[in-house]
Amino acid sequence: MTRSLTLAAILGFVPLAAAAEPPNVVADIAPVHALVAQVMGGVGAPALLIPPTQSPHTSSLKPSDAAAVQEADIIFIIGSELTPWLTERIATLSPDARVVDLLDHAAVQRSFAQEGGAQGDHDEHGAEDDHEEHDDHADHDDHAEHDDHEDHADSETHEGHEGHDHDGLDPHAWLDPRNAEAWLAVIAEELSMRDPDNAEQYREAARTHSGALRGLAGEITARLAPFEGQKFLSYHDAYGYFADRFGVVSTGSLASNEGAAPSAADMRRAQGLIGSGEVSCVFTEPQFSANSLAAITDGGAVNVVEVDPLGARQTPGAALYAALIKDMAASFETCLAKSG
Repeated sequence: MTRSLTLAAILGFVPLAAAAEPPNVVADIAPVHALVAQVMGGVGAPALLIPPTQSPHTSSLKPSDAAAVQEADIIFIIGSELTPWLTERIATLSPDARVVDLLDHAAVQRSFAQEGGAQGDHDEHGAEDDHEEHDDHADHDDHAEHDDHEDHADSETHEGHEGHDHDGLDPHAWLDPRNAEAWLAVIAEELSMRDPDNAEQYREAARTHSGALRGLAGEITARLAPFEGQKFLSYHDAYGYFADRFGVVSTGSLASNEGAAPSAADMRRAQGLIGSGEVSCVFTEPQFSANSLAAITDGGAVNVVEVDPLGARQTPGAALYAALIKDMAASFETCLAKSG
């Protein structure tokens, strides 16, 4: 009896091992938030800082967003090229958080923005010579332009991006599903280091969703194959990654500066392209006023279709990324089919 009481007493005072709390995770824009949510699965849920209805170039943090940054263990961002204001706020609000700059990772295929608005064919972003050689989405190691980034494979954030020339870098890299696939692995490893108890769940989720992304890219490739080489003009220079991946051609943008209204010179360049018949497909976006675009497309000389690069028409969450890419493909099909 004494032994039983002693054992019961011991058992009564020995607490069960508590489940580890998942890390507090924050993502900057909705497409990144979707990828993080996919990897976290049932373990936890990331917070989203910038609603997809707002331009990340010019947005700002609400008090609740600032609180989420202050409490964050890990913050996933595209990079200062997309949101320089956010990088500065994070440094002030949460200097000890792990900040993962996704553009800075070695596996990412970086591209460079066009200069000066509407100007003719896209320059292939300086990164890829042939779309066909990239049909194998899983291989991210055959790009010579990234050889000098191999020492960053641990996803470390580098203040000032030492050793990188990011001048003119196009930050809209999420619009190539190959980059999204690479980021799933980065996200899983970052979460695993912070939360090793759930590491295998994170990694398995990343593998599962990587396979789904490869299937998605194949589907979009087939849908846009009939429009290979067709040209379009956009409100701002955001579509080089998508265009290069799926074989269509950007002739530039109406606005030459991110987050700014088109200048008079921008308008004249765009009118020249439209007047010459070089483009008859123009994209506007939910985050930007279409007033400037209407001024040069009045009279129906060009097809105008809204395209949504941030997921403004989608519900934030794990399903947003695939829905966003499919919705973009539908917009391209609509606009290019009209212009063909």
